[in-house]
Amino acid sequence: MTAAVIEVGGRFMAAQRPEGVMFPLMWEFPGGKIREHELLEEGLVRELEEELGLAASRVRPFMKVNHAYRDFEVELNVFFCDAENLGEMVLNEHNDVAWLRPHEMDPASFLPADRPVIMRLREMSKKDGSSGS
Repeated sequence: MTAAVIEVGGRFMAAQRPEGVMFPLMWEFPGGKIREHELLEEGLVRELEEELGLAASRVRPFMKVNHAYRDFEVELNVFFCDAENLGEMVLNEHNDVAWLRPHEMDPASFLPADRPVIMRLREMSKKDGSSGS
């Protein structure tokens, strides 16, 4: 699994899952499953295009999260990436998109595997001297 951390002006993209899927209406960093024989970065770029119509570029590793849900485990490979055509984004797989500063992200409203990403972003914003509050 992959996830994208996309930042614009100190705010990060969060996408809300639709109803009728596992973890309905929870927020996540966009991304998804990797196909067989696909590199992680290639899969992330493909998923962002399919789900949001975004053209991702400058994909670079950020962190890896291993999380055990009740019925399955996930290894989430998280990447920083740039995205072009944000103004033309389409919501093919999500209810909504929000742009949030790390301190504005409520971990309880995000998928459990994404929560460590929020914590890392908060740590980084404190080190960078960002207000964070």
